[in-house]
Amino acid sequence: MTIGRSLSGSLLPAAFAGVTVGLLLAGCDGRLPLDMDASQQREASPGVLTVEASSDKTLPLEPPPLPLEPPPSPLPFVEAAVPETLALADESVSVSSDHLAAASERSGGAASEGSGAPDGDAREQGFKIIRATDFNGELKIYDAPEGSRLRFRDAVFNPTYYGNTLTLLVSEGSPGDEWVEVDLPVRPNGSRGWVRTRGFGWSSHNFRVVVDRSERTLTAFEGEQAIAESRIVVGRDDRPTPLGSFIIDEKLKSSEAGFGRVYGTRILTLSGYSEVLEVFNGGLPKLAIHGTFDSGQVGQALSSGCIRVPNEVVEFLERTLPVGTVVDIVA
Repeated sequence: MTIGRSLSGSLLPAAFAGVTVGLLLAGCDGRLPLDMDASQQREASPGVLTVEASSDKTLPLEPPPLPLEPPPSPLPFVEAAVPETLALADESVSVSSDHLAAASERSGGAASEGSGAPDGDAREQGFKIIRATDFNGELKIYDAPEGSRLRFRDAVFNPTYYGNTLTLLVSEGSPGDEWVEVDLPVRPNGSRGWVRTRGFGWSSHNFRVVVDRSERTLTAFEGEQAIAESRIVVGRDDRPTPLGSFIIDEKLKSSEAGFGRVYGTRILTLSGYSEVLEVFNGGLPKLAIHGTFDSGQVGQALSSGCIRVPNEVVEFLERTLPVGTVVDIVA
């Protein structure tokens, strides 16, 4: 099996119209599929870290340090659980320009190989991120600079439901601007709005993840280099993993967040939601990439929308990918 750096999604709790609701990872309903024999591991692609499909193995290499300053220390977790899903790869995965073209078509831009950013500017300069530094409470969102206030069914808060710093992907604007347009972690998926930059700090990165739903693969990139590749578990037919461009908006340790073994060891929550579920186990159907202890799951459609990967993979991603990493889920 081959892995590198990569991401995916699962369902978690969030704040809804000012009312705190517990988030639950989609695709992690506690019902593990029957064990299956793992496929023979194939030779890994050059430059991509590899691990054996066994839970007692660790990555042979430590990932290189991130080129960004680490995000602020998270605040204490809210009482809730956050699962993670990992899936061991049983074959190496190569990323073609078709992946990039599909992601670009959904995001409305022209693809350039090795990019995957939502906009042309961002593709050339890297992904621009803002993080809350000096404000608490509900984020005010507008339809244009100095425009009308927008209201969504899901409110956006800092700190987040799990007590972490609010992080947003900038789709239009640059450091020094008073207003920027951002991708919003609300329903419907793909929503954008304008926010004031007062109370936010800027950063940038060149990490992204491509999840191919039909091939059931995940590939993580740093710039144009693939750093992680893995087979994955995706949503079942009646609860499909939604297509679109999202970001990793929080990193959670399953045990500290109160989630059981079904979510593996780590959870990387995404900024999107299931498009067929209104609620999931009493919480909002938020997506996530999380781990799994059952490597026999990979390559199947078993979840309620989350992306499952092996624990070894999700731990590597958690160490390597910054909050704000772009995750493109393609058909």
